[in-house]
Amino acid sequence: MGTGVPSTQRNLARAGAWRRLPAGRCLLTVASIWLCAGIGLSVPAAAATGCAVVAPTSAEAQVEFMPVLGDVLAWRQWPGVDGICRQIDWPEPARLSGVAPGDLQRLLDLAEQRRRQLLTPTLPRADVEAVRRNERPPWNPVAQVPAPDGRPPLPLCPRVPPRAQMTPVEVPTTLAATVLRVRPHRCEPGSLPLAGSGVLLSPRLGLTAAHVVMTPAGLICSRYRVAPGGRRFADPPNAPHGISFVTRAVLSERGGWSLGAAAPPRDRDQDARTAHDYAWLLLDEPATVPADTVWPRLRFGAPAGPVGAPVLSAGYSAQTPVARSAPGAMVALFGQIACPLAGEQARREALWLSYGGSGGPIWSWFPTRPAELHTLASRVEGLPGERFETLGPSFDLVDYQQLLDLLRQEHARRLESARQSAQASAVEAATASADSKAPAARRNCAINPNPDSLLGYPGLTACRVRCATRPRSCQAASEPE
Repeated sequence: MGTGVPSTQRNLARAGAWRRLPAGRCLLTVASIWLCAGIGLSVPAAAATGCAVVAPTSAEAQVEFMPVLGDVLAWRQWPGVDGICRQIDWPEPARLSGVAPGDLQRLLDLAEQRRRQLLTPTLPRADVEAVRRNERPPWNPVAQVPAPDGRPPLPLCPRVPPRAQMTPVEVPTTLAATVLRVRPHRCEPGSLPLAGSGVLLSPRLGLTAAHVVMTPAGLICSRYRVAPGGRRFADPPNAPHGISFVTRAVLSERGGWSLGAAAPPRDRDQDARTAHDYAWLLLDEPATVPADTVWPRLRFGAPAGPVGAPVLSAGYSAQTPVARSAPGAMVALFGQIACPLAGEQARREALWLSYGGSGGPIWSWFPTRPAELHTLASRVEGLPGERFETLGPSFDLVDYQQLLDLLRQEHARRLESARQSAQASAVEAATASADSKAPAARRNCAINPNPDSLLGYPGLTACRVRCATRPRSCQAASEPE
């Protein structure tokens, strides 16, 4: 999933990342060495920094792809007496040994700065295909439910505006490249697979809704086709960055989304179902996206954010609030964090959603957490007064641990695959070397010691068959040995 230790250090040096850790910032490296204000401290001295040696259970975890590392960076952080304490959980110690904590802090600062540069006062309006609807859209929500007790009055809680006031917008190009179009490729006949959206967390790791990859029959297709950054309304082509394939889609294994289940979870516990409606996508080959792509950061165990804070959604919906969208067109809209139910696990937004948009990213769009992945579009709920809200999964430390396990498994799988490839290459080279030393009469099917014979010498047919399957062993020679 990443580069080795020497290349990691070279990449950091090339990026100009070597500098001291800012004062008042503590960081626990994967080698369990504390640094605070640029002074190295041993593990027993960690208490002096106000940071625990082991991350507490209340720590908040974060994951973000760092191009200079060639891998995702996963860490936990929590407040300490003298600053913010951080513990790096991925990459593993052997692949980060010798990398100074100040370099990692530099990477985090640069990534934060790039995300903040995305924020603009307004985003350009999207060019939507002018096909008006006369009938009710096909994304007709579920039967309306009464407003729950304890919810603030509607005027005090963000709500989805009338469709006539919704304007699709264009996502910045550097961020749009991470939006995935997810479609089934190889599925069991009769399983009725769905298509939807997703988001890239790294060139090899994607995220989508669980109900996009789990069919109504409770199956997962053997292969999916994903296209990052597809056409945005009027800009062809559908796959400007190519197409990748996924043969390993991993469910959350929570809220009823499990491979052992006979069918997707029912609606009897919609909150738990929606809160864990996600699946990891492990790409067979890394996706090709622009070098200036801004990678989203995913938080685990973090609060949803203040009610009313703006969010930005993106996905490949069949409809926009204005009209039907062209196939493969990205639909992006502004929304707001809505009022949650008491004790609700799922994330709730005042945001419009239609079929095909499931699994698409919903980013926070406010200064304190700019362009960070807030949740995924998963379910739409109808409330009185044409108030339709979108709900999506939340991610906690249990989900974080599952991701760390997946990263370890995928890294081990790739190492084993590389070992087997090297072994096969060695065997092939040895075979070619042995064939090159064989007698010319066996190597060269063109030699015929009996030119007067119509059939040639005995075994000529077998030799030709061998040459058809192993042409490297049939080298030209002037005379038989």
